[in-house]
Amino acid sequence: MDGTEKDRHLEVDREINNIRAALRWATADSGDSSATRADLSMKLAGSMSRYWEARRMMEEACSWYEEAVEIAERFDHKWGIALILSNLGRCAGARGDLTRKPEYHVRSLDIRH
Repeated sequence: MDGTEKDRHLEVDREINNIRAALRWATADSGDSSATRADLSMKLAGSMSRYWEARRMMEEACSWYEEAVEIAERFDHKWGIALILSNLGRCAGARGDLTRKPEYHVRSLDIRH
């Protein structure tokens, strides 16, 4: 990790509670679920992947990815589903689930091609 990435991670450390609040809002099933909230949940969860991996927060990451993929599937966001499935594959690997890891990655690749 270079100095710039460390600085970014320190900034995220300071804002992590706000980021979690934004993720909770974006993934909440409040009856007014919209494609905009779905898009936000996928982008935010996806953008946090390097941070969560660097900070060894994979369980938290996996929870948010699972929430985001449910929303992505509800709104049929193909690119979002592919991105989050790839992240879920990394989660499965971190959890030692060598059965689901390739399943997630293959599903992600199938969508992309």
